[in-house]
Amino acid sequence: MAQRISTLFSALMLTLLMVPVYSLAEHIETDAEVVVIGDVHGAFEQVTSLLKELKVIDDNLDWIGGKRHLVSLGDLVDRGAGSRQVVELMMKLQRQAEAAGGGYSQLLGNHEIMLMTGDYRYVSEAEFASYKDLASEQQRKELFRKYSRLYPNETDLESDFAANFPPGFTGLVQAFSPQGEIGKWLRQHGRAAIKINNQVYVHAGLSLDSLELSIDELNQATSKALADYQQPFDELIEFGILPFTLDNYSGEAAALAFLDSRNAKRQPWYKAAQQFIEAQDSLLFSQTGPFWYRGNAFCPELLESYTVEKAQRKYQIDHIVVGHSVKYRRVVSRVDGAVILADTGMLTNYYGGTPSALLSSEQQTTSHHLNNQFSANIVAETERFRHNPPGMKDEDVEAFLTTAEIIDNQPIGKGVTRSRVLTLKQDDKQFRASFKTFNKSGDRYIFEVAAYKLDRLLGQNLVPPTVLRTIDGKEGAVQLWVEDLIDDNHKNDHKVEYTGMCEELGWTRLMLNFDTLIFNIDRNNGNILWDEEFFGMFIDHSQAFGDTVGKPKMYRRSTFRLSKLHKKRLRSLTLDNLKAELSDYLNGTQINAIIKRRDYILRKAK
Repeated sequence: MAQRISTLFSALMLTLLMVPVYSLAEHIETDAEVVVIGDVHGAFEQVTSLLKELKVIDDNLDWIGGKRHLVSLGDLVDRGAGSRQVVELMMKLQRQAEAAGGGYSQLLGNHEIMLMTGDYRYVSEAEFASYKDLASEQQRKELFRKYSRLYPNETDLESDFAANFPPGFTGLVQAFSPQGEIGKWLRQHGRAAIKINNQVYVHAGLSLDSLELSIDELNQATSKALADYQQPFDELIEFGILPFTLDNYSGEAAALAFLDSRNAKRQPWYKAAQQFIEAQDSLLFSQTGPFWYRGNAFCPELLESYTVEKAQRKYQIDHIVVGHSVKYRRVVSRVDGAVILADTGMLTNYYGGTPSALLSSEQQTTSHHLNNQFSANIVAETERFRHNPPGMKDEDVEAFLTTAEIIDNQPIGKGVTRSRVLTLKQDDKQFRASFKTFNKSGDRYIFEVAAYKLDRLLGQNLVPPTVLRTIDGKEGAVQLWVEDLIDDNHKNDHKVEYTGMCEELGWTRLMLNFDTLIFNIDRNNGNILWDEEFFGMFIDHSQAFGDTVGKPKMYRRSTFRLSKLHKKRLRSLTLDNLKAELSDYLNGTQINAIIKRRDYILRKAK
């Protein structure tokens, strides 16, 4: 659907009153059960069925939860047809729960933020249509008049307008404005984060940037950011400066264009445009802010454990409970149980997920899935190598690398070890792999397999699956080739900015610890690899596993830092499990040296 809108339609969004900054102190202690629901996205039938099954509401959709505390992790809206019903139900339950001596807490999700700031790219036609009762014919006629004036050369103006402005559009805009019932409620009751007992709840996650603030400060900053955004937004609409589209919000670009125009400083909208640009840097839109950050859910557990443990210390909590990221159809924990992923794709016709809730009491934290589709226990995530082919576990990739037909075998074209690139095919699967056969003192192909096995023992999952295979009578290490990566040389030469969700320094920390553990002396810019989302990958470990105890020379100025989880994983390495995994690739002296270097790292770490 062509979705083009100009904010010349100022009557829809105009706000003349300052938005109040609410006091949002949220540190709740309760003996009652806390019921937490993840992203609903307009799945009205699913969420009501779930809450009935949990005896939070009755058949009339009224509160029967007593003193229990219901938490919504945000993203009640967008995508699903029942978004308005969902929000209005939660507004009612908030009132009823508090009247009954229970409680209700609403986290703001990125989709609530989007609708409150004029971004409608994920609103479905059915969702727009549900607001038709709030959209007057006079508003629609005024929209069409301005639209026709704006686009006088459209060949089919009426049908194009109908496509750009679905029925109910003006009603939705009004509903989420500061004066609308929903917009007012979200601004008054919506939080960036709340703490209940020993858990912090946040829509997307807590990054190091968020951890600069207390929970109260996060909430106050959110309320202030909404107010700071609204005033210049309204003024720019009134002046006809700010265009935006349903499918791609472009207000910042438009404001910048006007600021760069001649005589901009003399214009009455100049100050508002500056304020609007400044507002784009707020936590409302930041990829490291509480409404967008996905690192708690997706970054490697060892890397993210440093951030998560900082949150545990700062907020005196055991768990961070997040929505926003649908990874599994059931509630799952990660980072040694410290992060609980509560978004299981409640809008089933979009995500193919399962309506679920997290249940937390003094005794235990469990989960409930609609119709008991899964057990109540919260299973720990089994972290896997990010770049394994879809549907393939490590053992599947190993079998493929070992047995697949070689349909091409070419020199890699660089390096001194004369490695080759294989193209392997088996059934409908075809992938490339490197084949390394170099085998001299201090540089042995077999160490590539040892590094892979040790990587998995640590639960690090950053080394591609690697196996031994004999090809044309010559044994070597066959390693899955991951496509479309760049190395640090490319990154530096082309001035590619790191834009990954994971802490950039965290990758260096993992490299330091792993390379010291195996005494890898060949880490360089050519084998520090990144995918398009800046997830790192470790390769080239053939010059490792000597008997030296200490840091490789490229890390001589580096300092060890270890999270509790990283220490736990290192301490889990024993002579017995190292021998069981590595004896086919390393001798006893080399295995003993790993233990000695493990102890060295633990001793030196801060």
